[in-house]
Amino acid sequence: MNERVLYVGRFQPFHKGHYKVIEGLISQFDEIVIVIGSSQESYTQKNPFTASERWMMLKSSLSNKNNIFIVPVADINSHYLWYKYLDMLLPPYNYVACNDPFTMEIAKEADKKIYKIPFYNREIYSGTNIRSLMAQGGKWEEYVPLQSVKIIKKINGDKRVMKLYSSNI
Repeated sequence: MNERVLYVGRFQPFHKGHYKVIEGLISQFDEIVIVIGSSQESYTQKNPFTASERWMMLKSSLSNKNNIFIVPVADINSHYLWYKYLDMLLPPYNYVACNDPFTMEIAKEADKKIYKIPFYNREIYSGTNIRSLMAQGGKWEEYVPLQSVKIIKKINGDKRVMKLYSSNI
């Protein structure tokens, strides 16, 4: 049986910390199912990018990687039921890649094995930090894979973040 791992993130935006995690997963698993969480959220300070924009960032940045599946999934506002929901939507998976104790507990209750992932320079490689740099007109590009930078620039995503932060939406 293939070892398939689930990796969930909001990817607001997809950054080099996410990329490092995925590189590590590629070396450990046959297949990776990446879930774009909170796919229904967009145009807010916390979630400025749409599900399709995040999908494009991931797809273009990982275009040279095989056996990766990217699936947007909306929240259902029930942590307990969320893994049952995922089981209905996704191919079977053996592991959940995470580092959050709450997520680990829920995954264990859903009979999933845990693959603990490290943070990579969390203070730098965090969506919150990168969005803050965008909002201030700072240098955020070095923290994001080049292909994702190109997509963000093409959709004027950095300008969108500036507007969202200035309007306090």
